[in-house]
Amino acid sequence: MSRAAPARALRRGPVGVIAVALAGACLAAPAWGCALEGDDVVLQRSALDVAYPEAINVLGAVSAARHSGLIDRWRGLDEPTTAEERRAERARIEASLVTLRARLAATADADAPALAIVLVEPMLWSRLAAVRAGGTQRAGLALAVHTAGPTRGDVVAVTDEPVLERLNHNQLPAAQALSLGLLRLYGPAPRVEAVRAWLVRGDATASATRPEPNHRLAAN
Repeated sequence: MSRAAPARALRRGPVGVIAVALAGACLAAPAWGCALEGDDVVLQRSALDVAYPEAINVLGAVSAARHSGLIDRWRGLDEPTTAEERRAERARIEASLVTLRARLAATADADAPALAIVLVEPMLWSRLAAVRAGGTQRAGLALAVHTAGPTRGDVVAVTDEPVLERLNHNQLPAAQALSLGLLRLYGPAPRVEAVRAWLVRGDATASATRPEPNHRLAAN
């Protein structure tokens, strides 16, 4: 799915004007909020849905997948309220992202599009970007966790941590996650298709992939 500009996605009128103003105010901020930092992310989710139409539908898809048993019914449902609980939640999410990085690194090349990932429940942004390894076409994959949001030209992936957990354990193919709306991609069509193919290639190598001890991880 290609990202649509908010102004095009909304009809003109009072509601459209308010929504665009809301998106502009939030997107102009230095960083998106994050529940793991104690921020109220309800407004941020609304802005996300304006910037990336139907992104919020991931929450409904996750709820349906919980009900059907496709993903863990309880994982991620306990909202962290104390600083200690938020640290534990963040550590678990970072572990899932590190495993995803290792899964995708196996099939990355130097031309792989950068991928900005937002987990819609905590509104936590991270970023995967290919880096050349030794001047060859083989790419390493750098992971930055808790970033301020996407960079211009990134493909944006909207999903949630219980979906990553199933992907990482080879219990949910990326193609199925995409078809069910558990994972939604936004950006220029050629880049989105490249990322879609990259994710699907990862299905074939996931069982043999493990997090590398020398992964590149940066956190804000």
